[in-house]
Amino acid sequence: MKRESFESGTGQANRSLWKIASRILRRIAMVTAWIVVVLLSAWAIAALYFDFPFPSLKIASAIVYAVVLIALCVFARSDGSRLAICAGGFFLVLAWWLSLRPSND
Repeated sequence: MKRESFESGTGQANRSLWKIASRILRRIAMVTAWIVVVLLSAWAIAALYFDFPFPSLKIASAIVYAVVLIALCVFARSDGSRLAICAGGFFLVLAWWLSLRPSND
């Protein structure tokens, strides 16, 4: 009897340890994802600022992008959707930026 209770206690301890480890790993993954998304968003803002085709609207385009991105993230319900919104905004700017023709100016 004692051996069975010891084994079941160990199994429960392993499960709780697994839960703690998975929470920590999930947290680390989420923090890493947010760092990547923030860096990608900063690049997108810089791309709009430096390469927007209308010089008078460079600052405005970067500000509008940042404000819209923040507003969408505020109203999103989950971290996953917030990350997807930020990544989607980055990929839209990236697609636009890759379509630009190089200049020698």
